[in-house]
Amino acid sequence: MRWAAAAVLVATILLAPATALADPAGPTDYETTIVSIEPGVDGLSARMLGGDSFLELTVVGHDVLVTGYRGEPYLRFDPDGTVSENARSETTYLNQDRYGETEVPEDADPEADPEWVEVATDGRYAWPDHRTHWMVEDPPPGAEPGDTVLEAVVPLEVDGEPVLISVRSEYVEPPGPWASSVGGAIGLVATATVIRLFGRAAGARASLLALGSAALVMGIWERLSMPPEAAASPLVFLLPAATLLFGWMAKPSAPTQAYAGLLSGISLAIWVGARWEVLVRPILPTNAPWQLDRLVTAAAATGTVVVIWNLVAGLIAERRTTTD
Repeated sequence: MRWAAAAVLVATILLAPATALADPAGPTDYETTIVSIEPGVDGLSARMLGGDSFLELTVVGHDVLVTGYRGEPYLRFDPDGTVSENARSETTYLNQDRYGETEVPEDADPEADPEWVEVATDGRYAWPDHRTHWMVEDPPPGAEPGDTVLEAVVPLEVDGEPVLISVRSEYVEPPGPWASSVGGAIGLVATATVIRLFGRAAGARASLLALGSAALVMGIWERLSMPPEAAASPLVFLLPAATLLFGWMAKPSAPTQAYAGLLSGISLAIWVGARWEVLVRPILPTNAPWQLDRLVTAAAATGTVVVIWNLVAGLIAERRTTTD
């Protein structure tokens, strides 16, 4: 029964990335601010999410049309709160990737009549508008922290009248090393100490359950910090959940104790690897304290290395004993 539950969780993890419609908000080096909305409109507001990742528009009681990159209708907000996306707009497909590298289907045509698909019903929607963020992975040549890297406008029509959202994006200084360094030291020392005190198998299991629990909290916090269309992949909490499940299965009485422990450690290692940018990017897409997120991620990284090293060493020693 336990292995069946594990198999279901692993299948869910493998299928989870396929459900994403667009790149979620992720760690970034840039912060975009809304400079102005001209002219101002009562019942219309905008904000940036995840530093520069998503532009969120909230509309109450107006007809609003967001113009796409080629001047075509892209998003429509109705007075009743319905929000629709134009399936014939190239912008719809380019917005599935932060850098606009998604292949645009042949039937996308800025001159065609819109084909509206409902995407929200509460008058609020967020999308990764490429006019609001730097579109190259590397910063502009010679850019220094605090420099403006982009100034642009996002055009709207509100009740048939033109409205412009002006934005400015700045390059942000990288985070200091203290949170990552402290977290890494805690993970290394605490995990090694627990294993030394309680033994290789029991200590590894206790460490994985503790680290997995902290990672699960950070993952759920990140997932819930953004609206659904901008939220992180379910992997941010599914992988720590797998860590806890396999860690629970690594009971001293279980014949597969060491292998369940390894699966637990590997799940946590994948979580760390998927989130390594948390340690090096200044702006994180979470409402959790950023330094706490970095500390937990770094602790999980070093703690996992210690656990996996000890479990593998134990398996090798056991195999040598058996062969002798």
